[in-house]
Amino acid sequence: MVAVLLAGHVLALASTISWARQLKSENSRLRQNQILLLRGEQARMERRVTKDGRNVMAIEALTLRVGELSRQGDSLLLVARSLGIRNRRLQEMARTVYRTQTVVRTMVHDSVVKIAPGRTDTLPCLSYRDPWLSFAGCLRADSFIGEIHARDTLDIVVHRIPRRFLFFRWGCKAVKMQAVGRNPHTQLTYMRYVRLAD
Repeated sequence: MVAVLLAGHVLALASTISWARQLKSENSRLRQNQILLLRGEQARMERRVTKDGRNVMAIEALTLRVGELSRQGDSLLLVARSLGIRNRRLQEMARTVYRTQTVVRTMVHDSVVKIAPGRTDTLPCLSYRDPWLSFAGCLRADSFIGEIHARDTLDIVVHRIPRRFLFFRWGCKAVKMQAVGRNPHTQLTYMRYVRLAD
């Protein structure tokens, strides 16, 4: 009888300790999210330029549950759903927005264009090419008819930031995502990084 009571108390104590650890980790997650959200999204995005002139942006990760993200009506979940990925299989989601803007100087030249059999017309045409941006086309009346091609590569690195005390480093204080655009005309304008908790 005493052995059964002792075993019951040990099981109750073990389940209470396990439950307390889960609550502690959940409180830590919520505290970190609250600190990040109170700083505001624009303040959390760190912008800088590398030595070779490429734009870099970094942001710390929010750790959310899928239910919290779906209650928010986040468009990242809609993207996952349209790709046929179930919510329970999601690990991390990110969004990076950038714009390409550059000043172009090029010469306008005339080009002979065949409009109909036996009829030709001379149109002013222009073209421009560099490793990241190219376009070519002709001006007709008040419109530009042509093609524009922009190329870019985003290099994205996800890393952890350790806790520090004096010169000791341990554990994980935060997870940060950094993105670098290779196109020098590209400027990163917005980033969002969400880690999904179990």
